[in-house]
Amino acid sequence: MVSYRILPAKGDYLDIVRRMNRNDQTKIQTTNDALEIQRAEIQIEASEYIMQRMDTFGEKIYEIEVTIMAMGRDKEEFETACKLVENSAQVHNITLRVLSHLQKEGMKIILPSTGDNKTLERFSSMPMFISAFVGGYPWSATGWNDKDGLYLARGNDNNSILMFDLWIRGGTDRVNSNMTIIGKSGMGKSTFVKHQIESQFAVGTKILILDPESEYMDITAALGGDWIDTAGNKDGRINPLQVRAINKNNNEDDDFMDINFGLENNKGGALIWHMQSLEIFFKLWLGNIDVYLMAALKDSLIQLYKRFNIDWETDVTDWNNEDFPIMSDLYQYIIDKEKELKEEKNSDFEIYHKLGFILKDISDGTASMIWNGYTTIHSEKDVICLDTNNLGQASTEVKRAQYYNILTWCWQRMTRNGQKERVILVADEAYTMIDPKVPESLIFMRNISKRARKYESALVVITQSIVDLLAPEVKMYGQALLDNPTYKVVFGTEGQNLIEISNLLLLTEMEQEKLSAQISRTGLFIAGSKRLFVNFKYPESFIERMGTAGGRG
Repeated sequence: MVSYRILPAKGDYLDIVRRMNRNDQTKIQTTNDALEIQRAEIQIEASEYIMQRMDTFGEKIYEIEVTIMAMGRDKEEFETACKLVENSAQVHNITLRVLSHLQKEGMKIILPSTGDNKTLERFSSMPMFISAFVGGYPWSATGWNDKDGLYLARGNDNNSILMFDLWIRGGTDRVNSNMTIIGKSGMGKSTFVKHQIESQFAVGTKILILDPESEYMDITAALGGDWIDTAGNKDGRINPLQVRAINKNNNEDDDFMDINFGLENNKGGALIWHMQSLEIFFKLWLGNIDVYLMAALKDSLIQLYKRFNIDWETDVTDWNNEDFPIMSDLYQYIIDKEKELKEEKNSDFEIYHKLGFILKDISDGTASMIWNGYTTIHSEKDVICLDTNNLGQASTEVKRAQYYNILTWCWQRMTRNGQKERVILVADEAYTMIDPKVPESLIFMRNISKRARKYESALVVITQSIVDLLAPEVKMYGQALLDNPTYKVVFGTEGQNLIEISNLLLLTEMEQEKLSAQISRTGLFIAGSKRLFVNFKYPESFIERMGTAGGRG
């Protein structure tokens, strides 16, 4: 028979550990004894670990009292039971104290009807992290049970169940619904993401998926959604020249950073924002375009929009896709402008000649298959998968520009109804959108991460390597995709990735060891300051719906 009691801490253990740490540091500076220095260094490392768990992660220390009473029907059986208890304690490096002269007190404390016993508390209780005590018990091993939550995973004991509500906001820990998922290939990232997609679909959330590896076709079909090839398919075109309608219902002051998401103080129409967006699009496609060529391009766009009755004040909310210019219209305008200037003997015709030469590909060359034409995506389905796998043969510049084009379309869909519907944007293999020379796509994703909560939306970013996000050229933007999300899921990883994750998330040695073991479908779930290892186990019926492309880790 075993009795457990959890008692209030008898002092400020954080302060006690700090004093011990200072004493050990002083000892290192004042002694020449090598053995004493080694012992002090070990103590310092242990105390710093304890302080981190208490101060950074908010873990609590309680006095834990455990009383064990061996029982037997006769002396022989009793002695055998005592021996088993002693052997078990020895194996686990636990010290037992026999209550030689306190049998009466021991008998009372083992009974559920008996209260505190100050006599035993003096030497039978010891300070302990509460997580170390309750870690193996089902009533606390989960560590997570949102009242209206959906199934997320199982606890480390494989019996407890974690119920999780992505949309709960409150306190200092749950400030948004964004999530970042990290881990090497084959560890279970795609399986987890697909399960989250299915769970959110079940409660009415709209899902947008950026799929560079064609991994989400089956799950999209299973949920009755639309799978769209955005890499040149006639039914998957997003016209870069179509001005995106903006939502003016959000009057909150916010930092309008490197790329504006709206118009400060709601002045002007959507064209102001869209011109900024187009400048970024052309930079991503054309690289470091000459400033004179860019100035001519921007002026050409403004004049072209005027021909289509679009100026700075125009509200395009109710316009049709066919009401906007397309790339061949832009190309024709530039060719006509060149001819006009040449007839006037204006030397600027050379600028338009160069510009026309550059843009010919987007009008009737290979790039025209992707961008020249009216927007053909008309889907209103609850799940829309935007597949970019066929961009694999395209140039890096075309890939970057198309990803940015898709991101702007997704943001318009995420914000068009204000806070009337929940929308999640799932960005898989996020490294494909990162260009250190032109980081605007990453900046745009950073801004989505910061502003999505204002529109009851969320951004889910999946990547194999956070090293790509922390490269010196893009770190100021990439790190925000790691710091900003309330929720982080870290699967097995190794090498430099593990080092970067450990530094960023202040992982303990135990957490690092578990992640380096790279056990499939096991990961560290983090929500603010709370963190726990869980097993992502799912029913076979879901695995079948998930499909065979990826997600079998």
